[in-house]
Order: sequence, then structure tokens, then C-alpha cells
Amino acid sequence: MPLPSPPPPAARAKAPHGVSFPVAELLAVQDWGGAHGMMMQVVIDHVLNGAAFEELLVMRHARTHRRVLCLWRRVDQVIAQRPDQRPLVFRSLDAALAAMAPAATAPRPRGVRAWMAWLTGK
Repeated sequence: MPLPSPPPPAARAKAPHGVSFPVAELLAVQDWGGAHGMMMQVVIDHVLNGAAFEELLVMRHARTHRRVLCLWRRVDQVIAQRPDQRPLVFRSLDAALAAMAPAATAPRPRGVRAWMAWLTGK
């Protein structure tokens, strides 16, 4: 009895482009996002531009829900990508989050009295 031939390359299952994050890292990303006004969305088994991802973290602005950042993991790397930018490769999640943190801005005054004090410097 002849052995079955292997399936054609197009029919073979491709290895995922990224692997899943450990639970501790998921919690760290969620805390980091909350501190920067973002919410985390976990997308599982997603295909993007022909690449299969086991797990993709999408950070969205908390109020507008616009995508701010995508993160995925390889075995020894973390890749971060902002919309309309090239992906950046990091050795650790901590390095990726530090580099992707939004620029610190001074808080804006709230209320009429706070605005007047800010304008007059009192």
C-alpha cells in the first residue's frame, strides 16, 4: 500500500506568527494600559495581512476606542506596532511598554476657577 503524499504547501497549516502571552504579562499590560488611559483587547487566533497570530493584544483609547497599539509575542521577543508605523522589536515586555508609553503631559485645569488660576499664575 503506497504512503499518502504530503498535502500541497498551500494546504499545510502555517505555524502562528506569534505565541500567547503568559497570564502575568497580560495583567501587566492591562495595568499599564489603565494607567495610560487605554483598555486592552485580546484577539485570539487572528489572521492579519496573511500572518496568523495565536494571540494579539490591541490597546485602544479608553474614550474613543481608537486603536493605539498592537502587541504580539514571539518566543524570545515582543513586537509593538502603532497604527501606520512599522513594528518595533523588543527583548522584553518591560522594554516594549517603556518605549511605547505616551509622552507625559501636564494635566489640564478643570473648571472656571482652575482655568483663571492657571491663566493668572495664582
